[in-house]
Amino acid sequence: MARHVIFALGLILAVVGMKAKRDTTWNYRFSLTTYPIELIEPLIRLQGEVRIATTHGLALQMAVGEVNEVSAWALAAQYSWYWLGDFEHGAQLGAYVGYANTSTFAKCDE
Repeated sequence: MARHVIFALGLILAVVGMKAKRDTTWNYRFSLTTYPIELIEPLIRLQGEVRIATTHGLALQMAVGEVNEVSAWALAAQYSWYWLGDFEHGAQLGAYVGYANTSTFAKCDE
């Protein structure tokens, strides 16, 4: 029963979101994305994307954390072309390049 209620609410919100008139007074130029589910590991990842044109964006991403006694950090850059929609609401296609570094902790028994 609970599953049906959650599905119905999700469907209603999706239809309302599609029918809602877009507010054209906003002109977004920057997007900041976090990944809170990764805090469980613990890993912190942030991504900032800048609109360089209506259908193009550039993003930088950084991550740092520790997983299973292995410390890690990463830096990445991404180019996005919004082939469907635009920077505010769209599907993207692009290129991603990144560098990641890991190191293990050595345990010494004294």
